[in-house]
Amino acid sequence: MLEAKAKVIAAQFKPPTCPHCGKPIDHLIYYAWELVSKRFSLREREGKIEGEYYDEGTVDVYYGSVKYRCPYCDWTIATDYEDAVKFLSS
Repeated sequence: MLEAKAKVIAAQFKPPTCPHCGKPIDHLIYYAWELVSKRFSLREREGKIEGEYYDEGTVDVYYGSVKYRCPYCDWTIATDYEDAVKFLSS
């Protein structure tokens, strides 16, 4: 537990660099095709009836579409959670 905490703190002081553009990275951008569930209801606004969506959350993820990308050059650094964590804590 202490070793994992030490890696997180160390990565904050000297973050890993993108293998493509060379910039220091303290986070990755997550992309994936997700199936979401939303609540849809009607409401009146200024005399007009409008539909409104409320985010309820992710129902399922197509794991073949998962990508963790560099926030600067958009290069794919990892394709699963474990590799993304490993990269950011390196």
